[in-house]
Amino acid sequence: MQITLANGSMIYIMGADNIDRAARGTNVVGVVYSEYRDISPIVRRTIAPILGNNEGWELIITTPRGHNHLYELVKRIEADEVLKAEWHYSKHTIETCATSATDLKKSLKHIEMLRREGVPEEWIQQEYYCSFEGFQEGSFFGEGLNRCYKENRVLELPVLSHLPVHTASDLGTGMSFATWYWQEVGDWKNFIDYSELAEGGMPQFRMKLDEKGYVYGYHFAPHDIVNTEIGSGVTRIETAQSLGIDFLQLPKVKVIGDRINAGRIIMAQSRFDENRCFTGLSRLLNYRREYDEPAEVYKEKEVHDKNSHGGSAYCYAAMGCSEVGHELRLFGTAEMAFDEFSYDRLVKVAEDRYDEDF
Repeated sequence: MQITLANGSMIYIMGADNIDRAARGTNVVGVVYSEYRDISPIVRRTIAPILGNNEGWELIITTPRGHNHLYELVKRIEADEVLKAEWHYSKHTIETCATSATDLKKSLKHIEMLRREGVPEEWIQQEYYCSFEGFQEGSFFGEGLNRCYKENRVLELPVLSHLPVHTASDLGTGMSFATWYWQEVGDWKNFIDYSELAEGGMPQFRMKLDEKGYVYGYHFAPHDIVNTEIGSGVTRIETAQSLGIDFLQLPKVKVIGDRINAGRIIMAQSRFDENRCFTGLSRLLNYRREYDEPAEVYKEKEVHDKNSHGGSAYCYAAMGCSEVGHELRLFGTAEMAFDEFSYDRLVKVAEDRYDEDF
């Protein structure tokens, strides 16, 4: 897969899945990425030092695939004047690429046939119009997020100082410690922020909470927060309590579909801050199901990658929203029909959360 030219230069063609072994030690001066949307950004990081040393160049040719690393690169180039001066960026659609009116008419007829055959409009917009607002195939929340954008529910959201900020986290270390932050504003769930820890652990999360400086309400975590940490013999919830973080443990959900459905239900009530939740929105859009190639169907099983942690955290937030809403109804209703379940729950909340005699 290499061509040696008469002047001694060489052209290599290699798969991006083996780039770490194949590219290291080379002396490239130029790289062409085909369908960068499907290539890990680690590939560029591997080659970047070589190109920098040779004052080399890059050419990225690709179609979009939702809000992934390609989308983030384009947005950074558009927003940064220094990057904008270094890069040439252009987008071409089926219409701008047509060489004549006759060619365009044929192309549009072909697209109309695809629509009649049932091809999703998001896929057509992605492949023929270079739209980043298309969907990640198999995405759990792609359709719901598209509605959020269309209904202008991804916007600049204020942080309301008179309302508490609740959090829900997918616990782990490194990038897997993902957290959504939201406020209950009437019937709306205002997701005002999102964070991922560069290096993980409860102490780092405590620092992140302090750094953001919100007035916090409830902190929700999945059922495995009661698991013992390796090496310490202490559970993660005990570690959190020692740092002043009073986590509420969510119930274990055995079927992933139930957890996903909780997220889909509150999506219609969700609003997102477009800046502070930029990375989180990307994680949601790319949180997807595994695909069974032989059967040609999507499994009810999540793909475990960098997006799954943010996606799971949103599902935990959905479960937490129902808990917060329940407590608000209990405390906010002047007249309440008595039943044993509500009474016991109210007592527990009063004792555990407010340290009052009830």
